[in-house]
Amino acid sequence: MHRHVGGHSNKYPAFANTRTLAAILHKPSLSSILQIGMRKRILTFALLVFHNWAFGQNENRSDCKIEIYLLKTIKPNLDTSKTLQSEFSVSKDDLTDTPFIRDLEIISYVFLRDTSRGVHGQNIVEERHGFKVNSNVTKRVNNLKIPLCCGRQFAVVVNSQVAYAGYFWNLRSSFGSDWITAFSYGKYIELRKKLPDLEFPIDPNDPRKNQTLFNCLISTNRLTPK
Repeated sequence: MHRHVGGHSNKYPAFANTRTLAAILHKPSLSSILQIGMRKRILTFALLVFHNWAFGQNENRSDCKIEIYLLKTIKPNLDTSKTLQSEFSVSKDDLTDTPFIRDLEIISYVFLRDTSRGVHGQNIVEERHGFKVNSNVTKRVNNLKIPLCCGRQFAVVVNSQVAYAGYFWNLRSSFGSDWITAFSYGKYIELRKKLPDLEFPIDPNDPRKNQTLFNCLISTNRLTPK
């Protein structure tokens, strides 16, 4: 019995000391220790830089927030003599409790200007505005079952303040509108001044050009002029 145990020990003479031997063989030199320390410091510095950049991005994003809300109730035209849907008044109290489109779902904002010639040779300028969003957002808008006649009222809100209001419009509607009208398709929510949307000259008081909104778009790198 003792011979069996002794034979087993002789078969693996260094097994009991393997970990100690490995530790000795891989003991780092002074230069290795210094190199490791330098790598750790570089890695720590890189992580700090990344953290500060990421935190700054998030802080910038949270300091300036753009959201789109639906309204709790239908608001009447300010000018009650108009038969078409037109400008209406909105306050924060009129908004639903949660945003219909959140800030993080708004990827960018596209602003373009197109000029054409009218039948009498005059310049006709058409300005297009729109939010670029993901396809889930446009589906959400179109799932509202928007009435053909009169759209669905919404408000663009910047930092909890109403910038302007308008109507989500049904793509199949042939009705006109005398105020901001939004069509949702693909990855865009296109914002028309009215329907039809041909201006001569351009309205300097176009509510879509809300300065607070544009400042927020610029500060969050989401304005794409064309």
